[in-house]
Amino acid sequence: MDPILRSFQDAVIVRNVVARTKSAMEFPSEKARKDYLREHPDADPSNHTVKKNQGGGGKAETGGKPPIKQMVQDTKRLSDTVTKMSDQLSKLQKSFDTAVHSKGGAERAKTLGDKINNAYSHAVMSAETSFTHAESAINIARKHGASEDEIDRVESILKDAKKAVTDSKKDGYDKPIEGKFGDGFAVRVKVDNVGEIEKLVGALQHSIQLLSNG
Repeated sequence: MDPILRSFQDAVIVRNVVARTKSAMEFPSEKARKDYLREHPDADPSNHTVKKNQGGGGKAETGGKPPIKQMVQDTKRLSDTVTKMSDQLSKLQKSFDTAVHSKGGAERAKTLGDKINNAYSHAVMSAETSFTHAESAINIARKHGASEDEIDRVESILKDAKKAVTDSKKDGYDKPIEGKFGDGFAVRVKVDNVGEIEKLVGALQHSIQLLSNG
């Protein structure tokens, strides 16, 4: 075959392949598809699809249920711990108020103060650990093409929960209770702060559960 004709045929083949590639593309996730269409407004959306699971061998990254079962279980356990500590703090607050207002109650107030410190620390540490699991769940879900709306919801609650923990440490109200009469206000602040953290960690756990359900 004439070399010039051969070169011409090769060029046509390459051109056709490129044309097919540009006219029809397959993406690993819906997000990747949307990003591409946003960057290429002239592209035909009907020619661009999301890769489907092949052969049933595992989950494709196409918006299916992300494998975050362990994160769901971990955040549930930690959320339950925060709730338990919040309830305990409310009871300890009442006992503490009684002790500091009682004659000869100083020693009991100090003992109760130690219990309040432990419950508060346990609640905050459990909340912060749940944040780590939540971040892992978000990363895995995004990798597996989960709905960005669902992910955004988790991220929004996570942000609020982190802020609640940060706020609980402001103005020195995270400092240990010593059992003094003047500690009553600091105890109330601790109780209120952990109550707010409890609500947000619970909401965070629920949002991760929904993310897992896809």
